[in-house]
Order: sequence, then C-alpha cells, then structure tokens
Amino acid sequence: KSPLMQQYLAHHPGFFRELYDARMSEPKNTSPSRILGENGLLDTGGEEDLAIMMMNTKGLCVDGSIPSGGWEKLGKDLKTIRAAWRKKIPPSGPIEGPYYQPMIGAIADPIAREMARRYQEFVDQRCQRVNVPGIFLPRVLQAGRSIDEVMNRVKSSSLTWGKVHTLMMNEVNWQLNQGHAVAVGYDARDIIVRTPGDTPGDHSSLIVARKPINGVCHYFIRNAWGRSCTDYQVGLRFLCEAAQGGLWVPDTTLKTVYSAISLQ
Repeated sequence: KSPLMQQYLAHHPGFFRELYDARMSEPKNTSPSRILGENGLLDTGGEEDLAIMMMNTKGLCVDGSIPSGGWEKLGKDLKTIRAAWRKKIPPSGPIEGPYYQPMIGAIADPIAREMARRYQEFVDQRCQRVNVPGIFLPRVLQAGRSIDEVMNRVKSSSLTWGKVHTLMMNEVNWQLNQGHAVAVGYDARDIIVRTPGDTPGDHSSLIVARKPINGVCHYFIRNAWGRSCTDYQVGLRFLCEAAQGGLWVPDTTLKTVYSAISLQ
C-alpha cells in the first residue's frame, strides 16, 4: 500500500513477470517430485531487486539466526520439513494463509506452495523477522537479466564487455562512495574453481569495501558460503579473508560483471 512502492511498480511494469519467470524458468522445478526430492526446495538466487521489493512486505532476518552451516546443514533442515509434509495429505484446493501472497508470484502447484509455506514458517521461527524501518527500493543498473542474455547481446550488437564493465564498475564505485554495499551479477567462472567443459553460470556477490593492494584497487566481495575459501580459484585464495567472510579481487577479475543493484 506504500505510495513509493506503487510508484516504483508503475514505472517497472515487468516486475511481477520477472518474478514469475525467476520461479518458473523450468516447469519441472515446481513438480512435487522436485519439491519433495533429495534437494528440497528450489533455490532461486541472484534476484536482488525482487528480494529488495519483497523485504518491504516480509521483513528481514538477522543473518546469524537463520539456518547456517552451508548447504549440508540446510539440506538436513529441509529433510526435516519434508518428512513432516509427507505425513500430511496433499491439499486439494488453493493454499491460503499469512504466508501466501498471490500478488508476489506464488507457484501454482499446491504441493509446492504448501512446502514453501512450511519452509517459511520454519525460517520465521528461527529468524524472528524484523520489520523494515521505512520503504526500500532497488536501484538497478544492468546490461541484462542473466549472463546468457548479456553474452548474446554482446555477440549480436555493438555492446562490448569493455563498455559493460566500465559502466558497472563506475556504478559500484559511486555506491561505495555513498557508503552503500552493491550486489553484482557476473559469470561464476570469474572466481570459482573451473572444471573441463563448464558453461557460463550466473552468480551474485556483495561488494562491501575497497582498498589498494600493491598499488592496485581491490574490492572485497562476500558470497553465500561465508567463511570458506575452498570454492575460489587457487590463484585467488591468498586474497581470501575467511574470518571476514570474503575475498579481495581487482576489478579485472570480475571481467563479466553485468549488473549492479543497491538500495535507494
């Protein structure tokens, strides 16, 4: 009901479609067998602008309060939820309740929606959601919604990776000057251990600081796996600060950065 949110949505009519597409990119992702399978719930990361808008309605969790310990620990938690769900009869009609928000792109499959509702309850019990103090809107600068989309644009137009990189890093530097962290999207292969035959993969990181190292500006990026350095390329691990949960990299390392999203 916020006038600010209504104004933002009026100027971004594709918001709900983008959220729907993020959740429904593959029909199989919402099938009961996938939702109740070994991998638990579908993980849809990298949609920072959508998450910023949704936090105005859902609130925030303290990072240390939500299930932690990496994917192994989260997988165990999801198995607990899944085991509880298996004891219930699948719902025959629409799921309604405090966690079902039809205006925020709910998944249609009833079992999937019930599973999502149970997971939200599970997290809420641990994180004790805090209401957002005011209204926060995303500031978005991007050359595309995915690494594949940007790569195709570079191949078929006058757009170059050099232009994209300069534009995005200028935005990152401007935001850091304002004291704001920035979520950047890029090809995971820029920093992650590579394997033969791997393909471009969308990835997001937070850039929270910068400093000169040997006369070269480096940026401190944080990833979802926190205090671990093993996923980074061997040549970058000496720049990893496990205690601080991140990695120092020069901007030339993030050569495929194609989006920069922050709070406004």
